[in-house]
Amino acid sequence: METYKVPSATLFLNEDRQPVNPPKVINPTSNIYGYLMQSPTMLTTIEAAKQILHRILSSAENI
Repeated sequence: METYKVPSATLFLNEDRQPVNPPKVINPTSNIYGYLMQSPTMLTTIEAAKQILHRILSSAENI
């Protein structure tokens, strides 16, 4: 699925707006505040997500 293709970007300018030579490829990280985030690791439907959440909440009540 193209929607979940790994994102990438190319850095052409540094933080001082000076050209970077050669341009640098930026890859995603697990940092949610970073420039690029990783693609989702799981796809599901809303109905399946509800069932998963229900199971998690039910098991938490038994602790």
